[in-house]
Amino acid sequence: MIKYVLMLLIIFTPVLPVRAQQKLLMPEYGLKRDLPRAPTQDILESAEDVIELEETPEIEPIIIEPIEVPEEVIEEKIIVLPEERVLEILPSQKFIEQKDTQKENKLISLGNKDIVRGLFFGLPKEIVKEYESFIPSGEEENGLIYIDDMWGFKSSIGYEFLSDRLWRIKIINEKRYADPTKRIPDIIAIQTALEEKFGQPTSENFIWLDDVEKDFPQYWGWALHRKELKINVIWEFEDAQIKLIAEACVRSKPEVRVEFISKKYRPEKKQFNFLQF
Repeated sequence: MIKYVLMLLIIFTPVLPVRAQQKLLMPEYGLKRDLPRAPTQDILESAEDVIELEETPEIEPIIIEPIEVPEEVIEEKIIVLPEERVLEILPSQKFIEQKDTQKENKLISLGNKDIVRGLFFGLPKEIVKEYESFIPSGEEENGLIYIDDMWGFKSSIGYEFLSDRLWRIKIINEKRYADPTKRIPDIIAIQTALEEKFGQPTSENFIWLDDVEKDFPQYWGWALHRKELKINVIWEFEDAQIKLIAEACVRSKPEVRVEFISKKYRPEKKQFNFLQF
């Protein structure tokens, strides 16, 4: 009998909703909770608990200030650097001195510096022949002529001697130009090569006999071809002179040549006897 009564109670006992069951288990209903609680529930049971929480301290950003190096230290570092490195930072003192001497018209000496092709002034004729190592295309008592490449162009190279001492080297560009306008870029290329070795020229003159093309550089080659223009660039030294000359002694036959002249070994002006080639 009791068994049937229990069965009837179970059947007819209403099932509470899940939320109602949860309420019955909450402390405010006087019941102890047997289920484990989530950590956040323990912390956030009331507003007071939230107030009592310790706030995480803010981490201040670390500011790295640049280190200022005293000027004295910088100067010391530059002083101890190798010479090549110093020249990258500071202007070359040698270059400044050369510019100053040019302004004061004090010429520097070439001395025994390589003038061209590894040769220098004052050499005997036989030494020059041995150095060139191939047969000259022309030879005189006081002169030698060779045909070889110079600055990328086929050229005649003449060596002139006085009392068996080399005093002048004359180089003539033998390139032929179907288009006269192509000659000017080649003259600029030769001048650039000379500037790289000997520095900036002392003077650079464009002499116009007819200045019709003066304002049109693209036609200067034609002006040179027609004997209307002469270009004369000079490097002046204490013991030497270098000339780059472009001119047409005869109309339609311009010549581009470079002359290296020794002031020490050259003859008197009235004795000048140019080597013919």
